[in-house]
Amino acid sequence: MSSVASECVFSTGGRILDPFRSSLTPKYVQCLICVQDWLRQETKPICVEESLEFLEKIELEMENSGRNSSIVDL
Repeated sequence: MSSVASECVFSTGGRILDPFRSSLTPKYVQCLICVQDWLRQETKPICVEESLEFLEKIELEMENSGRNSSIVDL
């Protein structure tokens, strides 16, 4: 629940959409909301070691699955 000044809630001269904002397609609105979320989020530290280990594990699994496949490398 948010608290808003009563003057703002009941004002008839409040926010009006200009021609630009009212012409935005749903796709653009979705993009703008996503960008706003990205910009407002807190930055989290990235653990490079964990990410590297995860990627190396995936790489090994891909190499092993390639050896077991019936495709012949020329």
